[in-house]
Amino acid sequence: MENENGKGIIQLNFSNEKTEAKTKIVPQYESIIPINETLYLVSETTTVTNNNNSSKIQKYGIIDQDGNTVLSAEYDKIGINAS
Repeated sequence: MENENGKGIIQLNFSNEKTEAKTKIVPQYESIIPINETLYLVSETTTVTNNNNSSKIQKYGIIDQDGNTVLSAEYDKIGINAS
């Protein structure tokens, strides 16, 4: 899901003519990429000001399937070993 705050993840539950949506990861990220079944690589855009010049930089982190921070989104790069 995506709203004005960013991207997030919801879980849809279907039962007897009723659909319920449960927020798994609150919308606050620029991107969310699955690493495996339980972990996600996330990015956030941050504005940095130096000598009256502003620039946007992207920082990366890792969260689990419940939205808990595993690694704070404060890194320029995160290497992922896919094996």
